[in-house]
Amino acid sequence: MRTAAEGSFVVPMSASSHAETAPLLTRVTEVDGDRAGASIEGRAAGSSWFARVANSRVAAAMTLLLLALVACLGSGSQLKTAALGSGRGNHHGDHQVHHSSIEGRGSGWKRRAGFAGLDSNVDTRVHTASTHQTILHNAPGPIPGLVDHVDAVSGATKFRLVSFCNRAYWPFLHVAMQSTRSVAPDVVPYWTVIVADEGTAEFIRDKAPDLDVFVDDDLRDIVGRNAGRFAGDSEGTRKERKELRRLMSWRRIHAVHGLLQAGYTTVFLEPDVVFARDPTKVFQDVLTRADVATGSDYGVGKEARALANAKVLVAKPTAAAKTLFEEWQGAEGSNTHGGANTERAYLLGSILRRKGKSGAVVEVLDETKVASYLSHPPPDDSPDDSSVDGARLGGRGTTDAVMITGGGCDDVNYKLNWLNQAVLRYALPPGPGGRRALDFEAVEPGCDVKTRDEVMKRRARGYRKAGGEGKHHGRRGHQ
Repeated sequence: MRTAAEGSFVVPMSASSHAETAPLLTRVTEVDGDRAGASIEGRAAGSSWFARVANSRVAAAMTLLLLALVACLGSGSQLKTAALGSGRGNHHGDHQVHHSSIEGRGSGWKRRAGFAGLDSNVDTRVHTASTHQTILHNAPGPIPGLVDHVDAVSGATKFRLVSFCNRAYWPFLHVAMQSTRSVAPDVVPYWTVIVADEGTAEFIRDKAPDLDVFVDDDLRDIVGRNAGRFAGDSEGTRKERKELRRLMSWRRIHAVHGLLQAGYTTVFLEPDVVFARDPTKVFQDVLTRADVATGSDYGVGKEARALANAKVLVAKPTAAAKTLFEEWQGAEGSNTHGGANTERAYLLGSILRRKGKSGAVVEVLDETKVASYLSHPPPDDSPDDSSVDGARLGGRGTTDAVMITGGGCDDVNYKLNWLNQAVLRYALPPGPGGRRALDFEAVEPGCDVKTRDEVMKRRARGYRKAGGEGKHHGRRGHQ
């Protein structure tokens, strides 16, 4: 391991892009000389309520890190049918199977999500205040115990990558780790997974013994203290789930805030990500220009900034970055920015509007660095692979982005399908038949096809206006 440090930040760099990797967590199966997919452990985390609350890109970005909301429904074979793409003709039918409703099932979803037993010794009064008020809040400041835990496992290198996970979302983290072990194995020792209970921690340690796990007891306390304050009817259950989503969307900011204060260069990732190549150079490069970097739904330049999100956060422990996250985590209790009061609303409505004129410099990692279902080029995207932007965007069905996310796929089963395809195409060594092209039709039932089509049409118009020379990004402007 060698370490590249610049100024006040440090990023661990792989000793070699051809470094020997640890055994993969999943086994690739061979079907007719080609790779049909990776065998995934765990169950699908899908339900009709999940689809309803994730009916927009903003909601989708906030629902990926839930420790408490996603129920493990469906059989293993059902997961493989959707997640591994075993027959395009069956996807539409399977889609109905995966969306078994869990409305009205009482506290069963809490048990599956790792919050069983929290209803005892809590305030049982029904909350009757205004719907604009919230019950579940993170306490101001860092996540208690996280920095002490990271200090104990980090050694001399002040770099940490963090993600939230539960058993339902293990299949996503599983795929993310699979890609990391292949393209950037030196990053794995610096990855801390935050879970809500010791049972989940043991589950993940059993699946990935060398992956660091932190049990967030404070999160369980927050949920436990307030479990009885929601009405026991369907409306109360809906409100509780909504507030849990909000709680977790903000908790990432508290996690990064604490680690920055302790002097760590910090990367936060939602679990639905595949590393197409070693990300450390991208982390290092962006932090030479900026204090903080965020992800985006899609686009470049102004479009990417308008669609920025907190699915990916990269920050170095400068005074400006520390001040920014101190402010950001403190905004959780505000009612600004259209009443949305989410970490993304504050990012878009306040932080990015400053454009670096004061305080921290914030850069948005656009689709050339962080791609998604919405932005990944189709096989015939570029009319000329030698064009500048054709090369930058990968041209003809590939991408040069270092990370590929499940953004744009609200159904978790089809999101997992997309990520499995990505890890097979980009991260793992090619099979006997070569690298398999991405099958966009296989995931259409659970992904935002309409938005993707709009993005692709705008890109195609840009190529035509530029005479096929790929200069359409120049007219949008870079940040």
